[in-house]
Amino acid sequence: MHSAETQDLHEIVRERIAPHLPALAACRNSAELWGLDRYRALEPDIRRVLDTPECGAGSKPAAATPAARPQYRFVAWNVERGAQFDGQVEALRTHPRLRQADVLLLTETDAGMVRSGNRNVARDLARALDMHYAFVPCYLNLTKGSGIEQDLPGANDLGLHGNALLSRYPMANVRPVFLENGVDIMASREKRIGRQAAVAADIHFPNATVTAVSVHLDAQSTQRHRYLQLRDVLNDIGDKHAVVIGGDWNTSTYNSSRALHAILGFWLRVLMGVDNVIRNHYLHPYRHFERDLFRLLEERGFD
Repeated sequence: MHSAETQDLHEIVRERIAPHLPALAACRNSAELWGLDRYRALEPDIRRVLDTPECGAGSKPAAATPAARPQYRFVAWNVERGAQFDGQVEALRTHPRLRQADVLLLTETDAGMVRSGNRNVARDLARALDMHYAFVPCYLNLTKGSGIEQDLPGANDLGLHGNALLSRYPMANVRPVFLENGVDIMASREKRIGRQAAVAADIHFPNATVTAVSVHLDAQSTQRHRYLQLRDVLNDIGDKHAVVIGGDWNTSTYNSSRALHAILGFWLRVLMGVDNVIRNHYLHPYRHFERDLFRLLEERGFD
């Protein structure tokens, strides 16, 4: 969606959905939410907001699109909501390698969350850097966030959180790739409606077209679940000649679906030897604990 449709959907959030968020947040889990008459009445609006990518560009005219290059630089960055927005803009403008980025694969970008200054982070980064952008919302937040974010003054303007692509070159065929949740995101202190979604787009370089995908795999998940999420992304992309996938994959080597599993996994790694685990597993998750995910990539022809 572009500016007019974006504004329409944002007004749907503010005017039709936001007044009912306290009632939705009172639900203890997703089953309770789905059984609520008020939620069922709002669901078409919520689905439209969460299923529609937002696209736009900075102020640079189309005629100023950079010329062809022999190689292009992709950068993946979990911007952690965009809460350190000014510092991130500064880094992307001045860091000797980051400032040469042609495509940014961004995860954890907020739109209208008080914890990040109620910015539309993807849009505002694109404007600051004169880049095209595509933002896919994953969640409608019913709270201000997690941990100490809950105690921040003020209120969410929109409460959207998702993933984004920024490019110095035009993008087309922008689409979300929806992923299954690892846990019930309504059964936690940070109550949300939605599911993880990767954002994919075709980047039209002057001398090639490359499909870029920004992916955030679930942190609270098993190794198997992360594998299945990435498999869904690869299945959705299909047979493309050139694809770059990046983001925050949370290939930590842990089963983090429950606290007990993570704690037991930690002590297993202590018994395996701290230095051994750091050198041979944390830095190389594909060797053992996350090998199915990385073998899948190799089987599909990825480096």
